[in-house]
Order: sequence, then structure tokens, then C-alpha cells
Amino acid sequence: MAGADEPWWYISLEERAALVGALGGITFGYDIGVISGALVSLKGDFGLDDQAEGMVVAMIAVGQIPGAVIGGLVTDQMGRRFAIFVQNACYLAGTLLTAYATSLEQLVCGQLVVGVGVAFSVTSNISYVTEMVGPQRAGAMVATYELATTFGVLLAYLVFLGVGAGEDAWRTMFLCGLTFPLLQARLTTLGCLLAQLPQLTRVINGPLLPPPPPPR
Repeated sequence: MAGADEPWWYISLEERAALVGALGGITFGYDIGVISGALVSLKGDFGLDDQAEGMVVAMIAVGQIPGAVIGGLVTDQMGRRFAIFVQNACYLAGTLLTAYATSLEQLVCGQLVVGVGVAFSVTSNISYVTEMVGPQRAGAMVATYELATTFGVLLAYLVFLGVGAGEDAWRTMFLCGLTFPLLQARLTTLGCLLAQLPQLTRVINGPLLPPPPPPR
């Protein structure tokens, strides 16, 4: 919460960590839950049989296999924040590919990419938020992530109830899931990049700038 000297919109490190973890959990839960409601209209629009329906659902789990291996390596070697960036990029790319799919192949590829993002979420979000707050509050951060995952699944079903099972309703359901990775990217990756713009500008334009004055 904001202190006496901070503006009302200020959030502390612990609150930011909890928000990052919650958004990651909501995205995770929403993406694994949305397919259940989306299948109702997907079957009608694409004429899916039982085999094709099972393939679309299974692709998220299949994508988690390489995603878990790659996500662990990226998290350790490149850092948690970069892994969250890759996770959100997978979510956004996979969701857009799924929402605007015109064939079964595009649906399968979109869900496969989302599955990679789901695996990255598990390996990167929890380690990122727990390292931000320290061991005393690490358990609370993990609990926040798990609770948010459950809420994400519930939210997917609520969106299904609101959107219904009409023609192209599944596209709306998938597109609604873009909100959370965009917000998380703003809190982690984009915010840090914007904060580093002055330093990056000095590095890029360094040869064009006059040398600093000698110390007195």
C-alpha cells in the first residue's frame, strides 16, 4: 500500500509480485479452461469429430512437454523476467492463431503454442515472484498463483456463459484471454524496457555525443 509520501497509485514490491503472480495464474487457468466452452461452438463451425476434438484439446498438454524443458533452461540461463516475456509471447501468438484459425491445422498449431506458454508459466512465474519477496513470503506468493489459476478456470466458464455457443463465439472466448498476458507484460517486461530507454539511448548514441567534461 502507498505510504504517507507516495502517491495513491503506488504499489509496493510485495503487491507488485502478488499481482504478477496472480496474472500469470489467471492466464494459465483461463487458457486450460477456455477450450471446454469453446468446443461447443467449435464443433459446429469446423464439423469436428471425436478424434479431431480430442486432438485440439490434447495439444495444450503436448505443447507443455517441450515447453517444460525449454522453459526451465531459459529461466535458469536467461533469467525469470525474460522467461515471462517468452511465456506471454507464446500466449499472445498462440491465442491469436487459435482465435483467427480457419482450419483444423491452425487450431492445433495455436493450441500447441499456448501449451508451450503454459509450461513457461509454471517454470518462470513462481520463481520470479518468490525471489522478489524473499523466503518469508514465498509461500504466500505460491498460494496466490495457485488460487489465481483456479480463478482463471472459473473465469473461462463465466465468459462462456456470457458469450454463449453461437457462431464464432469461440473466437470471442479466446480473444478475451489476451487481456491478462498483456497486463503481465506491462508489469514486467515492458515496464522494465521503458525504464531502461534513457540508458539504451545513451549507449546507442554514445559515439555521437560529446565526451563528458574532465573531473575537477
